[in-house]
Amino acid sequence: MTHNCTIGQEGNMFIVQFPDMPNIQTFGNTHEEALAMAQEALEGCMESDISRGLPIPPPAYEGGYPIPVANHIIRAYDRKLSIPM
Repeated sequence: MTHNCTIGQEGNMFIVQFPDMPNIQTFGNTHEEALAMAQEALEGCMESDISRGLPIPPPAYEGGYPIPVANHIIRAYDRKLSIPM
């Protein structure tokens, strides 16, 4: 599973946003650092949302940069989907 992000530059900072998950924003001093921070922010938010039982939107945005989600988070997400509400 991947969620795609956008990266824009504001001054000396590279700002990351996830169109599918507007509650996630991060930044880096370089483009590469912004990508690394994007994965950390995405996974942290997903872990938190899963543990709190909050909905996680499926990946839909196909532009920008694909950010992979760690396997243990995907398994937790899949388990959440399989539990009847």
